[in-house]
This record gives sequence, C-alpha cells and structure tokens, in this order.
Amino acid sequence: MIKGIVICFAFLVVQLLVLGQIDNRLNSASRDVRQASSVTHVTQREGREEEGEETMS
Repeated sequence: MIKGIVICFAFLVVQLLVLGQIDNRLNSASRDVRQASSVTHVTQREGREEEGEETMS
C-alpha cells in the first residue's frame, strides 16, 4: 500500500512539473505576440502623428 502511495505521489509531481513547463512555454509565446503587436501599434501611431503634423503645418 505504501509503495502505491509513493508511486502515485511521484506521478503527481511529474505531472505538475510537465504542466508547469507547458504553462511557461505558452506564457512566453503569448508575451512575444503581445510585444510584437505593441511594437506595430507604436510605429503606426508615430506615423500618424507625423502625417498629422504635416497636414497641420
């Protein structure tokens, strides 16, 4: 019985470690996407501001 509990506990720990790694990879991938999209938005805003300044002048 104790051997079964130890095996079950070891399996639980392995599952938690694997799921933690998967979660970290997904979080880092979503951060990369957010950073890329925010850079795109910033460059578009700068371009619009420059165009707006030219039309106002």
